[in-house]
Amino acid sequence: MSKPTPYSDFIQPIPQLSNEFLTDTLLQDYLSTYLPKEMLTEITPDLIQFGERAAGEFRVWARDAEVNKPQLTQFDAFGNRVDEIGYVGLDQSYATDQANDGQRLGR
Repeated sequence: MSKPTPYSDFIQPIPQLSNEFLTDTLLQDYLSTYLPKEMLTEITPDLIQFGERAAGEFRVWARDAEVNKPQLTQFDAFGNRVDEIGYVGLDQSYATDQANDGQRLGR
């Protein structure tokens, strides 16, 4: 069987994200210019951790959130008003994880 086009065998690999905080030189320059050195030293470990999570688990959560959207249930089977939002998949673990991060940071 002949190929429909010369590019029929082309398969592009899935892009792999890296820690954008570490690779973004503009952001690094901006932060070092406008933040006091002590503050930048204090928050850098959190920004590195956030960059790693954004390239990894946050990407997974974002994909899951697009595929499994929350469902609003306004009434139960008997006609009573319940107004519940049901989460499917990782949404609940994401919310719990973010609450734990907020507690860790003293917010």
